[in-house]
Amino acid sequence: MAHPRPHRLAGALCAALLCAGLALPATAQDICRSGASKVNPAAVSATGGAGTGGAGGIGGTGGGSGAGGGRGGIGGTGVTASAGTPGGGIGGTGIVGLITGFASICVNGLEVHFDRDTPVSDNGHPSSASQLAVGQVVAVRATGQGKELRAESIAVMHAVVGPVEAIRDEGRSIRVLGEDVIVLTPVALHPGEWVRVSGHRQADGVLAATSVAPLPPAAPRQAQVSGRVTAITADAMQVNGTRVQLPAGTAPRGLALGQHVRVAGPWDGSSLLAESVAINPARDEIGLVRDVVLEGYVQELDAGSISLGQDSLQLDAGAQVLGGSAARLTLNQFVRVTGRMDPERRIVIDRVVIEAGGPGGAVGSSASGHGSSGSSGSSGSHGSSGSSGQGGSSGPGGSSSGGGSASGSTGPSGSSGSSGGGGGGGGGGGGGGGGGGGGGGGGGGGGGGGGGGGGGGGGGGGGGGGGK
Repeated sequence: MAHPRPHRLAGALCAALLCAGLALPATAQDICRSGASKVNPAAVSATGGAGTGGAGGIGGTGGGSGAGGGRGGIGGTGVTASAGTPGGGIGGTGIVGLITGFASICVNGLEVHFDRDTPVSDNGHPSSASQLAVGQVVAVRATGQGKELRAESIAVMHAVVGPVEAIRDEGRSIRVLGEDVIVLTPVALHPGEWVRVSGHRQADGVLAATSVAPLPPAAPRQAQVSGRVTAITADAMQVNGTRVQLPAGTAPRGLALGQHVRVAGPWDGSSLLAESVAINPARDEIGLVRDVVLEGYVQELDAGSISLGQDSLQLDAGAQVLGGSAARLTLNQFVRVTGRMDPERRIVIDRVVIEAGGPGGAVGSSASGHGSSGSSGSSGSHGSSGSSGQGGSSGPGGSSSGGGSASGSTGPSGSSGSSGGGGGGGGGGGGGGGGGGGGGGGGGGGGGGGGGGGGGGGGGGGGGGGGK
C-alpha cells in the first residue's frame, strides 16, 4: 500500500506568534491564503474515506478549498523563519497559534510540513496527526526556513475540556467548568455534553472559542483548563473562571498569581480537583528556540511590553507595527507577533501585525454585528441608477446605519450620483452612515458622488458626511 505524502500545518495562537524572519517576495505563492483545505487529509485517510489528492495541509489566515500541491507543509502569510543553528545551540522556530487550514498545516500564517510520524500530543497526552482540525490552537516546534519549515512536534492546546453547564443566546455563548465561552461559530450542543474548546482569551479572561468539539465517547472524562491564575491560596486557586482545589503535593514549585497554567483532574460540578498542574505549557512545548511566532488578544499593555496571555513580551525599540502604531495598540486587539527568544527564554518582539478580522479572519465579540445597507440611488431621466451604499459594523451595544440614498435627474448624457457608505461604531457606541446625493447636469454634465460615512471604535461612534 502506498504511503501517504506528508501534510502541511499552519495556524495562529490565542496569543500572537513570534517569528524572526523576512517577507517572501511578492510573487511567492501563499498556499495558506490561496489554496488551503479545511479538511485534514490525515483524518480522511484514517477513516477510510477518499483521499484529497496531492499533499494536503492547513492553510493560513485566508479561506480557500484547493488542495496544496507538491510537498506538504504549513501555509501562511509570507513570514519566513530562520534555519536552525548548525552544530547545536539555539535554533528552530516556535509557533503557537490557530490551525486555519490544511495543505500541510497553516499556523499563524506559516506553512509547516509534517508527516504521519511527527509526534502529536493533545493537552499533554499522546495523539496523532489525524486528530488535528481547523480551529484548534497548537504549539509547533519546527526546523528549517522559508517554505521548508518542518514540524518536529505538534501539541494541541485546548483551553477547556469539560461538561457543558449552560447554553445561551442560541448557542453563541456556553458555560464550561465555570468559564463563560463566546462561540464564534455556534454548534449543536446539549447540557451535560463533554466538549473540548480551543480559542483565545480576551483581556477580561473570557474565552473566544474557535473550535468546540464533542469529546469522543471512548475518551476519559478528565476535566482540563488552561488560563491565568487570578487568585491563589495554600490549597486552592482560580484559573480565570474555574475554581481549582490543590491537594497536598499537586502545586508545582514557583506557582504564583498571574502565571499561565494547565490543570487536569476530575470535575465535581463546582470545582476541579487538580491531579496535575503545568506552568506555561506552551513555552515548554516549543522549547528553547531562536524564532517565535505568536498570536492572540492583547491582554496587558505596559511601556515597552505586551502580553497575549502568556508571559510579558518585550517590544524592541524598533519594532514594526503593521495596521497601526505602537501608540495605538489597545486591549482586546487581536495581533500576530514575531520575534526572538534568548537563552533565558525571554522573548523580544520585532514585528506586530494588527489583525482586524480577529482569529483566523473571524470577527471577535468586541467587533461583531453589521449595519444596514444604504438605499439605492434613483435614476435620472436618461441616466443610469445610483448604486447602493453599504453599512459598517458595530461592537456590542453599538449599532450602525447604512448610507443615504442618492438621486438626481440628468440631462441627455448625465448619469446619477451614487450613494454614500455607512459607518460603524465599536464598543458601546454606534456610528451613523453618511448620505450622498448626486446632481444632474445638462447637455453632457455628470452627476455628483455621495459622501462616505465614518466609524468610531471603543466607546463612541462617528458620523459620516454627506455629499452633494
